[in-house]
Amino acid sequence: MASCKYCNEVFESRNAVFRHLRSSISCYDLAIKSAEVKQNNNGNDNNSVIDFLRLEKRKVAIQFGYHISDNLNNDTTACCGNNVAAEIVVDTFFRALRDLYPSLSVEEGDEGETTFSLATAAKLRHPSLMQENTCSGWGDVIGINYKIGGPQLRDIDFKRVVCHMQDVISVTVAEKNNIGLLLFVKVLNIQTVMLSTKFHAEQSCTQRSYQYLIPLYWIDNSTETLEWVIDKATAKDDTSTSHESRTHTTTPPSLTRFKKILKLLESRDVTKISSSVVAVSSTGRFGDFWKKERRPFHNFCDPLLGSGGIASPSNENVWRSVDKACYDGFIIDSKNKDDAYVVTEFRGDGFLQQQVRRMVAAVIAISNGWLPEEFVQLATNMNISIETPIAPSSLLYFSEARFHFVDLSRQGLSLFETQHGNDSNASWLSSLQATMLKGSAQNLEKEDEWLNKLRDDTSPRILSTLEQIKLLGNPSVIGQSQPRKEEHESDDDLNTKEFTFSVAPNPYRKTLSLLHDICGENKEWPKTSDSISRVLRSHGGTLKEGDPNLLSILKSRTVLSKFQGHFFQCGSFTIVNPQIFKGRQLPTTNKQFPELVKAIFELESHICSKGVRSSLNQSCYLNDNPERSVASTHCMVNRNVEFTPHFLNGEGKNDAMTIVGLGDYIDGEFNVDGKSYNIRYEALQYDGWKQIHSTSHFQGEQFSLIWFTPETREDLAASIKEDTSFEDSNAMILIDKHSLSLPSYPRLSFRKKSTDALVINEILDTDGGCAYELPKMSWFENGFSLKAHDTVLDIGAHIGVFCRYALSVGCKKIIAFEPEVENLKLLEYNLKCSDISSDNEARETIDIYKYAVAHGEASLQNFVCARNRTDGTLNTWRHSLEKYSSYARSVNSPLSSRRFRSCCEKVRFFLGSVKIMWSSSSEYAVFSSPEENVSAIVALVGFASNKQRRIFQTAFLSESTMTLVQPRLN
Repeated sequence: MASCKYCNEVFESRNAVFRHLRSSISCYDLAIKSAEVKQNNNGNDNNSVIDFLRLEKRKVAIQFGYHISDNLNNDTTACCGNNVAAEIVVDTFFRALRDLYPSLSVEEGDEGETTFSLATAAKLRHPSLMQENTCSGWGDVIGINYKIGGPQLRDIDFKRVVCHMQDVISVTVAEKNNIGLLLFVKVLNIQTVMLSTKFHAEQSCTQRSYQYLIPLYWIDNSTETLEWVIDKATAKDDTSTSHESRTHTTTPPSLTRFKKILKLLESRDVTKISSSVVAVSSTGRFGDFWKKERRPFHNFCDPLLGSGGIASPSNENVWRSVDKACYDGFIIDSKNKDDAYVVTEFRGDGFLQQQVRRMVAAVIAISNGWLPEEFVQLATNMNISIETPIAPSSLLYFSEARFHFVDLSRQGLSLFETQHGNDSNASWLSSLQATMLKGSAQNLEKEDEWLNKLRDDTSPRILSTLEQIKLLGNPSVIGQSQPRKEEHESDDDLNTKEFTFSVAPNPYRKTLSLLHDICGENKEWPKTSDSISRVLRSHGGTLKEGDPNLLSILKSRTVLSKFQGHFFQCGSFTIVNPQIFKGRQLPTTNKQFPELVKAIFELESHICSKGVRSSLNQSCYLNDNPERSVASTHCMVNRNVEFTPHFLNGEGKNDAMTIVGLGDYIDGEFNVDGKSYNIRYEALQYDGWKQIHSTSHFQGEQFSLIWFTPETREDLAASIKEDTSFEDSNAMILIDKHSLSLPSYPRLSFRKKSTDALVINEILDTDGGCAYELPKMSWFENGFSLKAHDTVLDIGAHIGVFCRYALSVGCKKIIAFEPEVENLKLLEYNLKCSDISSDNEARETIDIYKYAVAHGEASLQNFVCARNRTDGTLNTWRHSLEKYSSYARSVNSPLSSRRFRSCCEKVRFFLGSVKIMWSSSSEYAVFSSPEENVSAIVALVGFASNKQRRIFQTAFLSESTMTLVQPRLN
């Protein structure tokens, strides 16, 4: 036991005392001054004290490998094997330093600074780039920030550290092997990195590589090819074998064709592409990589990630660059000399989940003639959504991470490259490959079954789809609008001509007339929401695949419209069916245009009664399904806008949506899965949640109506899905770690498929640190942390995540306010101490109030709950009083359950020294009263609307008051 002589607090060890001195500003200052005084009086006897207190920041990169079992490939709740391996490596790194250098003080990086980063992680990249759970790794990379100090501080012998780490890891993995996932971890190299490089393994990585071991018989099962490959593989290891002595000297045609097909996946050099074909470059990449073409790989993304959010080609994250696709040699199974494998490598700027395995399966199918060579071009077309085959997971592993910007400081050598090579890396690769081949031999029957299914089932099904959309024989017009009758005419010529349009059919005339009335003089078309604007564009300019501004156009929220030289109002708004939402709060647009609303849903009834074409049916015959006669709940009303290729976010209550075009316009076909439909007064059914759709360029004035029925909040609550999102998976991992720090409290409970997971990931992230803490910075000298503070006031406590975090770092008193009923139930559960012996103490230190907080006089106020996310996720945060709610200022919710009437009660508030955190929009206003009304030292931490951190620290003297608002349902 040891104690701090400045505050008399007792600690378990001497090192714990030093950690306390560094975290306590007052004790730290006293210790430094005391050590400096003694040093001046007695020479250098007290250098060790100052060295321990003033630690030196350092940074290292660790190259490591791991072998992951593929038994959990279908378990979406399993944590990623690369993250498990990385955490083991980081823990053993710090343990090795402390074991080998006990006289030194070693700590993690500064508070708020990421302790480690992982090249294959997707914490700062888009989640769709997360590595698959069961993917093994040959040369993954971790970056670690740490601090070290002590007497006689010297350079660390990292070769000793590597050996010690491996000894510890072997035992650790054996203990963790009961989860059935991580089989082995190998530490390869440790390299010191200069602090000035700001090395971050995930963000600094400029190129990632994966390798796949393809059994030769998947490509060619002939004896001649097998003999050639065996000869090639053995000759590589036997330098005494002359080139002339080989049985075969010419590459077999099947492998030549295989190599050619792999090249189809590679990105083209945009500077060498014909000027008539414009491609999207990889702007911002290192060196000549900017020339690599980016293509949408939305069809190669894991379908479980959700087509509406991640797999949509309108989202930039699916546009990837494949720098290299080639085969990198051959290996022979040491147990069975007749089993040969082709080592196939893919390098790029990042790969979507399952992208590599789907590219491998596509190449195998094309090599065998089961799919056409044009399939790669079709599957990477932004206007097409099509199935792609997927190869088994057991033969895939991460190969290498490159850091070209860091390499610039190493005289041309890569981060872990030496002038004499590295035998340990080659040995580990051979060991990893041999282990994977052993597993492949055990799964031989499953692999044969997969290959037969690819040939007899998957490939024919994909071919059938290609034939249905009539693309197989004419790939040059994929997804493009049909050419105009007079190709030589320019857009300007078309604008000046007068067209003779067919008269609107009688059932459409009333609706069309009312739509024209909205656009009349002194009237304004309703504002388009931001979420809809992301998939809209003006039809004043065409959108072609390969447009250099393509990605910026896809993200643009600006819509314009023109007709014969005049600008028209344009945009999109949504109405709801008043018959279905009877008795509920209706959107503003329903109140603005009641007659139009009635006419639109009457028109839907008429259209469905006559039968509607369907893109869901192979023959596109009229759909007279009686179930479709049920009225839709919503209708999107559009004027003079074009949809970019996209999927709808969220999920539908039924599969079909119905669209119809109105007005005087030409062209403007509606494209679904690459096939074009004329929708002018001809309705079409399609599934916008699963089928990619867009609008072709048109001339004239176009209205369109889209009837649909989304899954609502009530539907979601009634049928929560069993599948787990990546956000929920990450949250559960963090909860497991967090629970260890609060053994007397129940495991943190949260709602799946809700924004609860976002709160957990934001606050409990062990790598990135709590989002509401800040390290010391030049502009904020003291930083911001909950450590060493007695009391936390949490306004808008949600389910108690921040409160629990505060308890875990030593806070002794929690004051929490939460008005929302469902959140409050979880808050009370999560903050109830389960240890009976300490239950009384817990009640004394945790105070929970069923109030919202505001300044001003007590009064009746509305409490507004936030809308659900468009992907169906339950929105459990961002609730606020109506006065401060952004939702109340946009559109009134049609659901009565989203609005509460509340009673306000004013109370005295006097706490002394506290730390304050908030999560809602109204808490800025809590301290908007004059300074003389606020007490003590208060630090407020939060996020502005642009998600940047903001810190405020102020000191006031007087006693303060707050208004507490207790919500009650009417």
